[in-house]
Amino acid sequence: TADAERFAALTNAQAFEEIRTKALPALVDEVKAQTAVAAKYNLKVMAFEGGNGVWPPYPARSSVNLKAKLDSLQRDPEMKTLYTQFLNDWFNAGGHMLMHFTDIGKYSETTGWYASLEYVAQPRAEAPKYDALMSFIENNRNLITP
Repeated sequence: TADAERFAALTNAQAFEEIRTKALPALVDEVKAQTAVAAKYNLKVMAFEGGNGVWPPYPARSSVNLKAKLDSLQRDPEMKTLYTQFLNDWFNAGGHMLMHFTDIGKYSETTGWYASLEYVAQPRAEAPKYDALMSFIENNRNLITP
């Protein structure tokens, strides 16, 4: 689609800025809204299969340019900064537990771009989402409660 090709043509910095200024604020608003509803029932907001929900609809999913952009974004060191912001935003907006989806998997149009690692022995320094998740856990154990 035209929007997929527009996004694919962005530099990584432009793409991250778009995500940071459009997707993350929308997430914060949604978490705050859900937290307000949950509070009425003395419940906490939790996420199952949370994280980078990048999986464009067909026919955009088959775009060679978009696949290359999504691969590049997942591997860009700036992804760690974005993921850390995502995690901070989640908890600051009232979210409680967030179970990340998924640990290990190749990026593709059939499996998505969700995994924090592309393969089991991938070095942490080459896996910005995994590094962000582990750093967040290491630095925020007080937020990680049963």
